[in-house]
Amino acid sequence: MPHLIIECGARLSASVRDRLIRDAHQALLESGQVRKPTDLKSRLVQVEQDLVGQDSPELTFVHAELRLLAGRSAETRQELADLLLKTLTQDLAPEVQASVEVRELAATYAKRQPS
Repeated sequence: MPHLIIECGARLSASVRDRLIRDAHQALLESGQVRKPTDLKSRLVQVEQDLVGQDSPELTFVHAELRLLAGRSAETRQELADLLLKTLTQDLAPEVQASVEVRELAATYAKRQPS
């Protein structure tokens, strides 16, 4: 089920954005926390405008949110956050700010499975 949503600033190139989503998706698949590959849904959203600090042209950001069904321990959620942060920052310039949040979905979550 996990959903990975990566938001990034307008200043990141297409090649960096492509690498971000592919590497993060693969890292989660290899983490042992995804039952079937088709359970993981990843998307990257590039915002049209962003400001970081005093709008320095070299500054931008990447923020990832991982949404999971409830039941994983706080330790496991932290491990996933650390894994994603390491994966996302491996190819980013040092001035790009990066953050990760792991959330549990509400008990009222519903989904449709393909037949």
